[in-house]
Amino acid sequence: RGARQEVDARGLLQEARGLLDAGKTAAACEILDRAAQAYAGTEAGGKAREKIEELKKDPEKWKAIEKERTEARARRLIELGRIWKKHGYPNKAREYFDEVLAKFPGTEWAKEAEKEL
Repeated sequence: RGARQEVDARGLLQEARGLLDAGKTAAACEILDRAAQAYAGTEAGGKAREKIEELKKDPEKWKAIEKERTEARARRLIELGRIWKKHGYPNKAREYFDEVLAKFPGTEWAKEAEKEL
């Protein structure tokens, strides 16, 4: 089981490195977070945590990464809400739009959620 976890963690680490090389830092951080949390006891999980800490050392860059990650989360919630709405589940859709309003008040995403409601 331990060897399998290490292989899985290395796969995520490799995916994150590819995203970093492609300039998709926020997406890479999502993968690094997943690897660091899910595989904390592995060497690759430790390397993922180290990479996150390295990125955090540049406050401006980290702020931009966090902004991009927030935007991606809000966008996903809006998209999920629209899918539920399109398929005739307005109450389920409302849950997603309400979550956007609660987590991202005063943003363009909150305005989008309000329009959908």
